[in-house]
Amino acid sequence: MDVRLRYMDGIELEFQDFKIVFDPLKLKKDVDLYLISHAHSDHYPTPKSSYISFEVYSSPETRDIIAARHGAAGWIKEICMGKPILFKDRYHVSAYPSGHMLGSRGFVIDNGDLRIAYTGDLNNRPSLSTLYDAAVPEDVDILIIEATYGHPNFRFGNSQQIWMEMIRWTASTVENGILACIKGYMAGKSQEVEAIFGLLTNIPIYPHPTVYRVNRVYAKYGVSHVMKNLVSDVKEAKLLVSPVQLKRWAGRKVLTASATGRILIDEGGFGFPLSSHADYPSLLRYIVSCRPKHVYTVFGYSESLAYAVNKKLKIPANPLTEHFSEISL
Repeated sequence: MDVRLRYMDGIELEFQDFKIVFDPLKLKKDVDLYLISHAHSDHYPTPKSSYISFEVYSSPETRDIIAARHGAAGWIKEICMGKPILFKDRYHVSAYPSGHMLGSRGFVIDNGDLRIAYTGDLNNRPSLSTLYDAAVPEDVDILIIEATYGHPNFRFGNSQQIWMEMIRWTASTVENGILACIKGYMAGKSQEVEAIFGLLTNIPIYPHPTVYRVNRVYAKYGVSHVMKNLVSDVKEAKLLVSPVQLKRWAGRKVLTASATGRILIDEGGFGFPLSSHADYPSLLRYIVSCRPKHVYTVFGYSESLAYAVNKKLKIPANPLTEHFSEISL
């Protein structure tokens, strides 16, 4: 069976009679199905009420986080794990956890002839704020995998050690009379930071208002420890969790550290390599576990990861581009 695949305003997967776009940035009328992997704004379009007429699906958690950020997400339908949806009488679409953040999902498309998996953003390393570890869609014909950190420079090391380094830095900053701040994306990374400090310390945390809106969704789905050490008065706080870098807050001096894997290549200033993505070795291990016949890489260091999959794993691999790849299996 022939299919076409490319990366342009989303990942387009085109069969002869069925067109899917994963993580669309725009919605178009000639697409049968849209699948949103998670609630980061570079993976879904700016919401519009007119989108109600499109077939757009995500996990319930992702839909609720998008609603918390934008006010409404009624244009998104639910796809739940363990409950595949059948389209056009032969395309079975199922969702599985990808470990990136609350509600993040990968997807498997299976029509009996081809089994194709898209990981979305993937994290198969330890996390304290996701409900499920990343699952492995085994024996796929085609694996479409993210490559945000798909370069040998990105090796994050032991997660628990990173957590303890963050805690020690925060305690030292507070001892010097300065309010500590850890900067991370408002949805996902900030909640991971709050979960680490909530489970491992008693340090009072003041979340940025945009972070708190997402916290409430996490608590709704059972990740209540993101709220454990929170205080409503910044005067009581010793740690701020914010999506932006701060130097002062409510008249207090602030020292900010970033939580991002890009710290390893001297981007993002001072901080810690706390990432919600898989690092380079973890990506390679995940690919081996999936046992794919062909791999397509997307985002970030897609060329580097495709090269490694070809040379190290001896699996055919290509980076996705805006030009269609014609696939025959």
